[in-house]
Amino acid sequence: MKKLKVTVRRTRESDLFECWQMIARTMNDLFRRSGKKPFKFTATSADPTMMHFRKVDPEASYVALNAKGAIVGFTQALIRGNEWYLAYLFIDPQYQSTGVGKKLLKLAMDYGRKNGEITRWALSTFAYNPQALAIYSKMGMTPQIALLVMTREWKGEKKPASIKPKVRLTMQVVTTHKLINRLTKLDIKVRGTARPEEHFFWTGDEKHRLLAFYDDKTLVGYSVVATTSRIGPIAAAKPEYLSSILAMSVNYGLEIGQARQLVFVNGENVEVVQSLLQSGFHIEEATVVMASERFSDSSRYVPGHLAHY
Repeated sequence: MKKLKVTVRRTRESDLFECWQMIARTMNDLFRRSGKKPFKFTATSADPTMMHFRKVDPEASYVALNAKGAIVGFTQALIRGNEWYLAYLFIDPQYQSTGVGKKLLKLAMDYGRKNGEITRWALSTFAYNPQALAIYSKMGMTPQIALLVMTREWKGEKKPASIKPKVRLTMQVVTTHKLINRLTKLDIKVRGTARPEEHFFWTGDEKHRLLAFYDDKTLVGYSVVATTSRIGPIAAAKPEYLSSILAMSVNYGLEIGQARQLVFVNGENVEVVQSLLQSGFHIEEATVVMASERFSDSSRYVPGHLAHY
């Protein structure tokens, strides 16, 4: 393959929408090669979560530019406690297998090696991308958890029926730092590491709702519901609360006007998968979590999306 000239530099905030466009182009190329239907990219600005990640971890965000100055590669890594997580690594189809991806991945991993005592290296990727699975496995991050992408959508004003939770809980929108501190402690128990940065982002972003759940007066979990379609992450203090928190979160999404709903579900959590299937969700595709060590309790956790498990 002809060597294509690229330059690499730190990501600027003004780059992010072009990065978002390149990611959509790259994903659709993968979908076509895998026999899947491409999706229509309708965004008009950078994804708020992407902007948040760059703000918190600016030294782990890089772009690759071609000779004309167009972005042809993008990576973003996160450090939360002892965990390094690869949120994004996308290379334009014309520049794949040219060494650009390896260069960006090295920069992202160097950020982890230079900052803190990292014991867990992790990421999520598409299960039908064997090249990515092979590269990450060689770096010590092996496939561990199957994530099912489950969705449901409807047309017109007739909404799907609400899901009845097994356990009656009360719910409140999180607005205080004191409560966020309690959710952070719950994250440590369920995920193995804290992420207060994301909790503060969710409470401050108009497109997200951070919800806390109580059994009587006892805090038993939280969830994040986006105003668009995504539901999650969800963390529960005990396994018996998870399906009820998910049910109430799905119902809340209907209340705030979601016209499509998307949940990433650990394939090991049969109860949650069955509950969603019975409520009109279907399995759209499978993705996979890769990591250097096992983390999170699938009986108490539903992830947010591939960029932040």
